[in-house]
Amino acid sequence: MKKNPSIPFKLLYSYYQNPDVLFLAKDLLGKVLFTQVNGKITAGIIVETEAYMGIADKASHAYGGRRTARTETLYQHGGISYVYLCYGIHYLFNIVTACEGEPHAVLIRAVEPFKGIDHIESRRGLKAGNSRITSGPGSAAKALGIDSGFNKK
Repeated sequence: MKKNPSIPFKLLYSYYQNPDVLFLAKDLLGKVLFTQVNGKITAGIIVETEAYMGIADKASHAYGGRRTARTETLYQHGGISYVYLCYGIHYLFNIVTACEGEPHAVLIRAVEPFKGIDHIESRRGLKAGNSRITSGPGSAAKALGIDSGFNKK
């Protein structure tokens, strides 16, 4: 049975400790991602995700065990955010999963605007009916007010 996003609940911390990043990437679909920036609450229903399977995944920032100041967040415990600037333009929001030392993450690629629509529209300069407003990981993060301040939260 699909959960009703109008009655949101906070996922338990242990949810993100699951070592199966593919399961989590699929299970996060339909969940609601909330942000609060300067007292403004916005939210979107997660409609697209992408799983990164740590050191074995060539698309992962942690591929081959790579560790840098930026990627160190990936090696933390599941349940914190990994936010980075892509191409010097867009912030991308990931959720670190699994246990400490296992750098799995789920990228939130797109959301459907759910709450705080006026703030979302203002941040993006688009109307909520425009499919580009929260489609794509950079657009979704911008619409929800996500920037580097959300890293490691």
